[in-house]
Amino acid sequence: MKTTGKSAFTLLELLVVIGIIGILMGVALTQFGGSTESAKASQCATNMRNLVMATHTCALANTEHGWFPSAGSFDYAVVDVGSAELVYHHWVSWISGSENRPKLPHSSKQSISFSPVSFNDKNDKLVLYALTNGNHGAMWKAMNANRSSYQCPVHAAAAKKANGKPPGWSYAMNCEFGYQKKGKSSNQNMHFSKTVDGKTRAAEKLLMFAELQGADIDIPGCDKVSADLKAGPPKGDAVLEYVGAYPGATAEKIGFNHKLGARGYFGNVAFADGHVDKLLYPKSGKGISLEDLTKALCCGHEISFNGSGYEDLEK
Repeated sequence: MKTTGKSAFTLLELLVVIGIIGILMGVALTQFGGSTESAKASQCATNMRNLVMATHTCALANTEHGWFPSAGSFDYAVVDVGSAELVYHHWVSWISGSENRPKLPHSSKQSISFSPVSFNDKNDKLVLYALTNGNHGAMWKAMNANRSSYQCPVHAAAAKKANGKPPGWSYAMNCEFGYQKKGKSSNQNMHFSKTVDGKTRAAEKLLMFAELQGADIDIPGCDKVSADLKAGPPKGDAVLEYVGAYPGATAEKIGFNHKLGARGYFGNVAFADGHVDKLLYPKSGKGISLEDLTKALCCGHEISFNGSGYEDLEK
């Protein structure tokens, strides 16, 4: 009687099968990793779109002036006719810091100032107070009291890696929106007309929010999150400044925190009309600097990208 035995894999066949499985797993992991990066970037863009919509909600609620929330908190004084004393009014920024009430000279009134809190401050209660401003923050309610909406997933992960906890926020607001304009005619907030330095700018060109620098990436001109990053300008204070905005303003740069495959990195930028764009990182170093690019966007200039760098068409 003829019998047949079970055939077994040879060593060569087994190695081929293992190799094929390895290749398939590598492809799957690559696709999954790309999807994860894309999902994080999409969440960041959604956050920024919601921030812009929240500013419009606040402006609509301000029926007297229609001003947007300030980029940074500030006081301005008005002389009270009856008492001849200075009465200080306080504008609360979209994110404020720790409150203090210094006694002012030659007046019985007190000023209220809000010291900036770094986006990765280790005092979590202070950071939360900055966001909520005692549950009366300029945008906290309009953002549905959702703390994660202030955090880019990529930026938050990098800050947590460097400091042991995620940041309070991952975005900065254009200083043109109501930040204290020392030396200019008004310290008050930007109106719906969106006027920058005497010129009315189209809402779709005027930057409102940008990502802070500080993802765990290594590209020229972009700073990583560091454990010793301190509060205040030029980093972490949630106000995006540029040289010339007002006396003493620092040169800050937009953050590029998201991978875009072989094309490099990009940063989400949100404009006053509510749309969000992907700003590609200029790999070649040609064109204007990142500081000048930031200034051009903050001022609502027309910019162009030639595939390698940016140009300010109004410079």
